Amino acid sequence: MLELALTRLFSVVLFYHFAFLAISIALLGLGAGGVFAYLLKRWISRFATRPLAMWLCMVNSVTVLLVLEIVLHVPVALEVSWRTLCG
Repeated sequence: MLELALTRLFSVVLFYHFAFLAISIALLGLGAGGVFAYLLKRWISRFATRPLAMWLCMVNSVTVLLVLEIVLHVPVALEVSWRTLCG
């Protein structure tokens, strides 16, 4: 959901290059999640799947809303200067 929201938001509000950035970050997240699940499969197997999935979905939904709120309120400038980096 975050990938879709950011892709649409970036392609409309910003330049289309940022939409490709959102897709790349989402793919990185999918890969990192797979590596995390593989490396910690013994630790994760201690938890019941249904409650774990429920809590992760709830945390993800809140995180998506927070990230979108932050993205919408941070001004974007395409010039490179200390003023744009430090806010």
